[in-house]
Amino acid sequence: MPGRVRWSAVLLAMIFYSLAANPRESRPPLTTVRPNLKPMICAHRGVKMYAPENTIPAIEKAIAMGYAYVELDVRFSRDGIPVLMHDDWITRMTLFPGPPSLYNAATLRKFRVIPWKGVEFADTRIPTLEDALRVMQGRIKLYLDQKEMPRPAELELLKKYGFYPDNMVVCGSGPQPSKFTEWDPGAPAMPGASRPEDLPGLMNKFPGMVAINTDCATLTAEMVDAAHAAGLMVFTNVINLYANDEACMRRPIKLGSDVIQIDNPELFKKVIEEYRKGQ
Repeated sequence: MPGRVRWSAVLLAMIFYSLAANPRESRPPLTTVRPNLKPMICAHRGVKMYAPENTIPAIEKAIAMGYAYVELDVRFSRDGIPVLMHDDWITRMTLFPGPPSLYNAATLRKFRVIPWKGVEFADTRIPTLEDALRVMQGRIKLYLDQKEMPRPAELELLKKYGFYPDNMVVCGSGPQPSKFTEWDPGAPAMPGASRPEDLPGLMNKFPGMVAINTDCATLTAEMVDAAHAAGLMVFTNVINLYANDEACMRRPIKLGSDVIQIDNPELFKKVIEEYRKGQ
């Protein structure tokens, strides 16, 4: 225990040094609530349990359910228009071949997505990012997963609709999200982190960093505490392989994450209600 306390003190000193070196990062520490029975929720690619992913109906479902964020994947059409698409190719969503960059945006918007969620979505199309931002403006925040290198026109679009910089996060620490920080050191970065000792380096790399991105399987109380001490929000993923894992869903609630990204709203509702009944 004494060794752990000494290490925590050293880590906090490193974090505060990083804050001092980056005045734009100076912010008050966040309060950790354990368990956090009122976490903000982020819909992974929209509420894809109820509507096709990365589409306007999936976004509208997230808004209707009162979610704080919607995660969207952005790629570019042949004519340089940002569009919503997770995969390298559009085939899984539309049955058409090739990447989005094979088609002009006007052509992509004509493609119907596969109506596997029911006939109510039979006329759902691939949206542009601007289509999505119009629907989202003033109603829900953006969790941006930039799949291809961003272009200046995309940043201007995010500013035009009031998302950049205060109503969004840019996920990741690779070359695509790093481009936003190259353009603007105050970009609202959210790099991945799994250990408290990662924070000082990340905060130097991303001066405008506002949050850390974590996974439910590896989240620790120490990680949450270190992030909150630095004034950073903690986003935790309960998606993909862990989407239906009840133990993983409980973990960010128990440890005090601020935002939980989910695929399965029904499981989240079950787990949070059980937690609340136990209080």
